[in-house]
Amino acid sequence: MRSDYKKHSAYLTIQVPPSLDEAEAAIGTALTIKLIDAFGGTTIHLPVNKHCDEKHPIAKVIGKDGLKALVNHFIGGRYLYIPRCAAGKRLKRDQDIVLRYNAGESVAKLALEYGMSDRNVWDILKRTDMSQAQSCLF
Repeated sequence: MRSDYKKHSAYLTIQVPPSLDEAEAAIGTALTIKLIDAFGGTTIHLPVNKHCDEKHPIAKVIGKDGLKALVNHFIGGRYLYIPRCAAGKRLKRDQDIVLRYNAGESVAKLALEYGMSDRNVWDILKRTDMSQAQSCLF
């Protein structure tokens, strides 16, 4: 049953907000999501090209090549605000919970894994419409 979840969860990603369209174009969706996870809600300073090494905090998250791609796209020395994307992350979490429950995992196990109460999991299962939610993600 678990393989069914894995097959579908690969397609569930948060939608990158329009404010990060340029970053996504420069480094791709996967690295942009890593950037959101690490720096969401903060303004980051993009270094100039000569300071793009693997020790830089951004490079530690998206790699040296990813950092260089961002710097080349935005011109180093610029500040870039990274939104938290809390609503998108919550939607993805809720969809993951529904998929895992439908694949046979118990509410108790999901509650423990996601650090929430059984009642929260049941509420998520009641309110999450997977067909509508998935169309928002693609």
